[in-house]
Amino acid sequence: MLHKKDPSYAHSDDLIRCRFGAQSLKNFPRIDAKSTERGMNRSKFKGRGMDFSEVRNYQPGDDARHIDWRVTAKTQKPHTKIFSEEKEKPIHIITDIRPNMFFGRDTLKSVSACYIAATLAWACIKNDDRAGGIIFGPNDHKEIKPKKSSRSVLQIINALQTFSETLAKAYTEGSLTDDTYSLTKMLSEARRIISPGCSIFIISDFMDLNDQCDQYLFELAKIGSINFCHIFDSFEQKLPKDRSLKVGNSDRQINLDTRDRLMRVKHEQLFKYRLDKLNEMRTKLNAELLSFETNHDYLNTLMLHYGGGKNRNKRRPSFAN
Repeated sequence: MLHKKDPSYAHSDDLIRCRFGAQSLKNFPRIDAKSTERGMNRSKFKGRGMDFSEVRNYQPGDDARHIDWRVTAKTQKPHTKIFSEEKEKPIHIITDIRPNMFFGRDTLKSVSACYIAATLAWACIKNDDRAGGIIFGPNDHKEIKPKKSSRSVLQIINALQTFSETLAKAYTEGSLTDDTYSLTKMLSEARRIISPGCSIFIISDFMDLNDQCDQYLFELAKIGSINFCHIFDSFEQKLPKDRSLKVGNSDRQINLDTRDRLMRVKHEQLFKYRLDKLNEMRTKLNAELLSFETNHDYLNTLMLHYGGGKNRNKRRPSFAN
């Protein structure tokens, strides 16, 4: 007799099967419009390469061998030469599996984040790029250095299952504490870890996005291209009217009376604030913004951006029980 899988966390065999969906992402990742044939591309991502691109202010992590001493002497500030590189590049997938992600009527945000991260990682390998990841839990994180191998993807998948299962267990046992990573701390750690010349995907609900995050987002945008993957549940966007909702875990639960119009309005305003803030940062950073609703097929959203057209299969990918 087959036992039904626990839906409260992501299972590694399901995440491995995400490689089939990744095969459909033919335009992942998006490259500079000036690029032509595969293997002859010059990417908009900056790093060491074959052809001189520009001179800019020296930044921590830049190769000291590329310092432009003439410009440095003239301006009295260190400058470095930047070269356009070939298409292969490191891609960092930052995945938020903190307590705020343990919510969803159909699929939990934390589980959706794992599916998206795994699919993006498989797409990296398919495209001959280097896949790396930083997975954040309540008060811990795991770094997987970017490599062009299936082993790297499997390391990411193993971390995704471990962190999501640990989060689910903490909720079940009521052992969560207030000592948890903030989004600001996540971005600060990511900036410390990530080197220049990359593409960065941030998968989160951005529940605690605030002005303190701006500094680190701007710093990350200086060393790579930013892609926001915003995950939300429809109840976070708009509450149903005239219903009593029970929200919480095994340790603590609260009842929400959605007949309270003022409460509904405030709830919707908070969601709108986060979305407006994300769109503001998308514009300022020249970033991509992909929105994923938990009860919609995440692969369709990825297909719209990287598949060259809509996914004809509207059903959610099936995972074995």
